Amino acid sequence: MEIRPDLPGIQPQLARLVQIANAFHEFNMEHWSHLRNQEDYDQIFRLPNELRDPFEELYRTGRDIAVAFSQSLSSIERVSDAPTITSYVRQFEAGWLHEFPQLTQVRDSAERASKTIDHSPWAVEEMIKLYTKQLVLLTNVKDTLKEIKNSDLYRRELNLPPLEIPWYRTFDKRMVAIMAVIGIIGLWLTYRQIT
Repeated sequence: MEIRPDLPGIQPQLARLVQIANAFHEFNMEHWSHLRNQEDYDQIFRLPNELRDPFEELYRTGRDIAVAFSQSLSSIERVSDAPTITSYVRQFEAGWLHEFPQLTQVRDSAERASKTIDHSPWAVEEMIKLYTKQLVLLTNVKDTLKEIKNSDLYRRELNLPPLEIPWYRTFDKRMVAIMAVIGIIGLWLTYRQIT
């Protein structure tokens, strides 16, 4: 997989987002559909609405997230969809990445409903696990976008100065070790001359 060469300095972050997009695509095409249509999910239709509704909301929201993020995260690969890193990041400024309490509530409602029935369908339990995986991935997306916003490229596109790196973070650990050894040798030589 080749990340666009016109976006220097953030290739690892973009590669991570593309891999997450692939995971969402797999969740959409293989897991959500399979759990809904080829397992025991249809058992929920025998339940009263107040028990069935949280399961249907879990499916709807989970599948929608998988579809949306498989498409939006992979848009970085298409210049026509994301000509700049700024345009790519802006598409995530509103929406599910900023609605974690509501998204968590969807899962929690389904978990509560599954505990109130004698034999929760296996498909529902697997959907809850899949939905939870997606929430973890959304957290990773949010963190990765934060890294991108701190990049020189993103800041340059917005005409912002690069972030100042504290002087002590520019030192390599090997350089610090070498300086410590030189300092110790210098102290030892000074001590030898005095005695």
